[in-house]
Amino acid sequence: LGLGMTEVAFERCITNESLSQAILAGRNVARSKGVNVIPAFFINGMPFDGEKTYEAISAEVDRILRQ
Repeated sequence: LGLGMTEVAFERCITNESLSQAILAGRNVARSKGVNVIPAFFINGMPFDGEKTYEAISAEVDRILRQ
């Protein structure tokens, strides 16, 4: 498969109902917070829509800390 697991292990993962429910619950929480793409970044509880670089995120954190 090229995933570092056997076909049997992969099949077990994708048919695991408990795991599926946990993934869906996480997706629902993300959607309720306005996440519609991944990766999504939040800074101080607010969605960060800027460029996803270290420099841009660092600048936004610095801006918030100066307030």
